[in-house]
Amino acid sequence: MSNLRTAAITGALWSIGSRWGNRLLGFVNVAIVARILAPQDFGLLAITMLVVGFVEIWFSLGVESAVIQKQGDDRDIMDTAWTLRIIQGCLLGLILFLIAPLAATFMAEPRVAPLLRLIAVGITLSAFNNIGTVNWQKQLNFRRDFLVSLGAKLISVAVTILLAWWLRNYWALAWGILSGYVLGFVISYLAEPYRPRWCLRRWRDLLSFSQWTLLNSIIGYASFKIDEITVGRFLGSTSMGLYTMSSEVALMPTAELSAPVNRVLFPAFSALQSEPGRLAAACLNAVGMVTAITIPAGIGLALVAPEAVGLFLGAQWGEAAPLVAILALHGILRALSGAAYPLLMAIGQPRAVACASLVSVVIFLAIAGAALSVQAGILVLAWAKVVSTLAGGAMAWGFALRYTQITLPALLRTIWRPIAASALMAAALLSAQPFIAGWVQSPVLTGLPIKVVLGALVYTLASLALWQLSGRPNGFEQMALARTRQIGAALSARLRGH
Repeated sequence: MSNLRTAAITGALWSIGSRWGNRLLGFVNVAIVARILAPQDFGLLAITMLVVGFVEIWFSLGVESAVIQKQGDDRDIMDTAWTLRIIQGCLLGLILFLIAPLAATFMAEPRVAPLLRLIAVGITLSAFNNIGTVNWQKQLNFRRDFLVSLGAKLISVAVTILLAWWLRNYWALAWGILSGYVLGFVISYLAEPYRPRWCLRRWRDLLSFSQWTLLNSIIGYASFKIDEITVGRFLGSTSMGLYTMSSEVALMPTAELSAPVNRVLFPAFSALQSEPGRLAAACLNAVGMVTAITIPAGIGLALVAPEAVGLFLGAQWGEAAPLVAILALHGILRALSGAAYPLLMAIGQPRAVACASLVSVVIFLAIAGAALSVQAGILVLAWAKVVSTLAGGAMAWGFALRYTQITLPALLRTIWRPIAASALMAAALLSAQPFIAGWVQSPVLTGLPIKVVLGALVYTLASLALWQLSGRPNGFEQMALARTRQIGAALSARLRGH
């Protein structure tokens, strides 16, 4: 257990580092390119990628997940997965190329057609990526993934920025994405010695798992993207650009923490699927770690949304601030439900994941349909996303409580302290707002750094106080203090050595 826990924690740290590194480069890219291109340019690309995602999901067999879920090493499994992915990718690229005019007509945006055809080339190439890189996840070796993905992202960002400066239109974004596909293909073979070969011997074994993964992927995509599809279809490319960029900023502090952890959880939970007690304990530990960081981060961002938008996107994106505040709450709810989905997949319950995602889709469509019928604005659609995420997450945890040894009281004991400490942090920031606004008068300096420091200080002190009052139970606070002591001891020893 200790070896697996150590490997999972180490893998999570590398995965977080990879995600943060990529997102940091992505935000550098956005911060520069958003000052060169218009919201409409971002909206055009976002609409294009929505079409790509919608078509792609129907071919999503989830062969990588099937390889991870199946324990042990089997070359035939790996090679069959690679072969199926190539077939899937070539069909997908061909279909995207052929339907490009129809998609442009449906989205009422003719410029989408050539963009789709360019992206189709990249998707076809990416299908040939080395399947051996999946073993990095299976073995919880996320260090290699960190180095490879960060290098590829750095080059892709540089290409995008140079093209934006040169072209001054949406084609810079599209060619930047294509460069990412090309780099991913090349690096997958340079960084991984495994050489796949054409094989279909184990296709039945893979598809027996993938048939439900496919359904879950279709519904899951709709759950995650139904809001963007609605905005792009009914409100136009400018609103689409505003909404997607707001979502990028809003999900930064939550998705960038929870998503890399969840990526580690699936292989870690899969390794424990035959030990229900250890699986439940591991899941609760993961939930405690994720909620202790993402809840205050999301609430904090919602409270400083105007300053954050001005810093990351520039003054011309001021309309994004209320959207960022609302979608930051969606990010919190998404992070809270995040561990339930890989848990259900690991124990072989993809149907439960599909049901929870379907509930989220249905609720969003019901609210969005009513909102659009009375010509409600984009903010109502953002609130619909919050409500639908809450409903889907609640159902996912309901299934998790049913199929595992996790109990509702144990789950509530894990998350109540971060929620209470975050509420105290929010109260402190709201109370201090008038004083900060009166003190910061410089047009250059904003109250953002002051609010960040104040919020972090209040949350940390409140968390430690609640932990002490609760009898110092095992949890994230204990791990954080232990890690802090280790770092302090290492620094002290190094200073004494000098």
